[in-house]
Amino acid sequence: MRARPQIAVTVARNSFTTHFELEELWVTGDALGQRAEFTRDGFDVVLRLPASNDEFANAHVSSPGGRGSFGYSASSKADGADSVQTVRVIQLTLERDTDFGATTAVERMDDVRDFITRATSLARTIAREFVQWARVRRGQNWLGMSHHEPPIVGIRALHDETAGQDIRIGFSDGVVLRPLPRDKAIDPLLVSELPVLLSDAHPSIPVADALIADASYLMGIRPPNPEQAVLLAAVGLEVAVKLALRAKVDDARRDLLDYILDHPRDVSQQAVALFDATMDVAINRSLKTEDKPLFKRVDRLFQQRNAVAHGGVRVPPSDALDSTRAAQEALVWLASL
Repeated sequence: MRARPQIAVTVARNSFTTHFELEELWVTGDALGQRAEFTRDGFDVVLRLPASNDEFANAHVSSPGGRGSFGYSASSKADGADSVQTVRVIQLTLERDTDFGATTAVERMDDVRDFITRATSLARTIAREFVQWARVRRGQNWLGMSHHEPPIVGIRALHDETAGQDIRIGFSDGVVLRPLPRDKAIDPLLVSELPVLLSDAHPSIPVADALIADASYLMGIRPPNPEQAVLLAAVGLEVAVKLALRAKVDDARRDLLDYILDHPRDVSQQAVALFDATMDVAINRSLKTEDKPLFKRVDRLFQQRNAVAHGGVRVPPSDALDSTRAAQEALVWLASL
């Protein structure tokens, strides 16, 4: 009886590279071309921002007129490091040792498929989380809701680093440039934090921040959704203030605070009081005392939430927009406690 041929096992270092299209990611000029390196689920990962118009030449954005990495260009008063660009594509490369290489890929196709499947799934997760950090750390809420997953675009490449050969397995996409507010852009500081935010030990996306970012997104779409926006913003802000109080209270007053927060039926209070009376008792701070105009806007947000939740009342878009912005400003204030 003829023996079956043995399938060759070749230990090789293989990398998988893919691109993701984003909805106008704002990036400072001095962050263009930067990369973040980290490990995640057994892969060595590199996330790269494009450095130039032809950085990802094999990727073209789906928007009309897209060409190369910077599909559109606009004159900018600030050039170079001081500019802000609109980036429409990022690149992710995931690398690890495997038991197949370029010369044995055909014979070990099941292993190749498994590698590509796992790498693609992880790349999608990392791209989604990167977008969420851009939303909660830089306020780029137009990038989508918390569950939004950027689409894969461009050529996906499987490369045998050991043999220096690759196998093309996908199809194309791109990026944009125009002057934008710098404080909301991805800058070198956030890029430097990505190895912590996206690695194996990555922190969870803060629930409160994500809810408020979702609320802002709902006010940015056309048509806006004011009622859902105020509901999410109010819930997110209530979560945020309670977490802030528990984090800042001293041991002497912790039991009292826990009782107030954990027994709302026994200690009746309006949500806005968490920013005033409850906060004053717990940590000797008060938004009402320190920023009364913002406190009034936060109070209005909670009133709108109650009107929607208990009476099905419609909220004028302009009012909901101001309330979601108030939630974002209050979130910043809480972070400064």
